[in-house]
Amino acid sequence: MSNTSPPDPAAFFRTLIGDWDKISRSFQGAGGAQEAFKGVAERALSAANMPSRAELEEVSARLARVEGALFRLEGKIDSLAQAVAAPPTPTPVA
Repeated sequence: MSNTSPPDPAAFFRTLIGDWDKISRSFQGAGGAQEAFKGVAERALSAANMPSRAELEEVSARLARVEGALFRLEGKIDSLAQAVAAPPTPTPVA
């Protein structure tokens, strides 16, 4: 009879977690990899004639400013329309 122990079912998970920890630690020091990926993504978007995230944010900010100006203009037009539609106030004759 051989003296072998039964397989440890948790050994696989311990190995998996250990490997995962090693990989995650190696990516923590790779801050430059994220910047490199960002550059590659921007070049790919440019090649496909698509806007980058920064360009979309810029357009969104411009649109918000235009909407704000339009809202203010609508308010001024409404107040002018009310002033024109109001009957004139009679001036007392002296």
